[in-house]
Amino acid sequence: MTSSFVVPDNRIMIIPNDGISNDMIDGLVSDAKDTKKRDWFNERFYFCLPVVIGNQYGYVIRAQRGFSVAWNGGEDTSDLRVSELPFPINKRSQAYISNFGGGILTIQNFWHMRTPPGVNTMVISPPNYIKDNVTFMTAVVETDNLRRGFTFNLKLNSPGTVNFEAGEVIGAFINIPRYFVDSFSISYADSLITQDQINEEHDSIREFDNQRTGEDMSKPLQSGRKYFKGEDAWGNTFPDHQQKI
Repeated sequence: MTSSFVVPDNRIMIIPNDGISNDMIDGLVSDAKDTKKRDWFNERFYFCLPVVIGNQYGYVIRAQRGFSVAWNGGEDTSDLRVSELPFPINKRSQAYISNFGGGILTIQNFWHMRTPPGVNTMVISPPNYIKDNVTFMTAVVETDNLRRGFTFNLKLNSPGTVNFEAGEVIGAFINIPRYFVDSFSISYADSLITQDQINEEHDSIREFDNQRTGEDMSKPLQSGRKYFKGEDAWGNTFPDHQQKI
């Protein structure tokens, strides 16, 4: 059976499972642009535009309820156990289960996403969130073709117990065109540009280094913020520069 609809461009459609209402999912998925700050950042981080933009990239997924995961180091699914805080069964739209073994926790959402044709969803580590003893596993899903519940996985790095709070960020994703990443390859500069152009790049690097160890030292947090302002080492502005999401 083929789908009878096409998701519009620039939309991510959330389809709740049968019997799951929108309000049971509301708040579990949110735009990361609303999460600019991190509680472990010091002030210097906010002077680094790539890090700040990275904080806001994509979408985050939150835990619906509090739970604990205990792993004894074994490879069987029974070697990882989940203990959940009380929560009404008829309000649950997310489950935390041992599906693979090896200390892997699967997040089973009672909804799935659909994207426009040719758009994948890449499940990623929540941007610049830190969780002790947890690796957020990466996956790429053809969400324009997805016809099943949306899941993602977390790996406990070593035996022990990890606690999660209700509302805590436990996953994230970004959307990318299918085959976009596949089309790139790595080349050395001398196969693509002239030696004069390479020398210009070297001059720029040296000038930036001179400024960082010289005049920038007297500026707030010892940062000239040239990159933040979209300028090269000599103050020339870039034709296309993003300062915020």
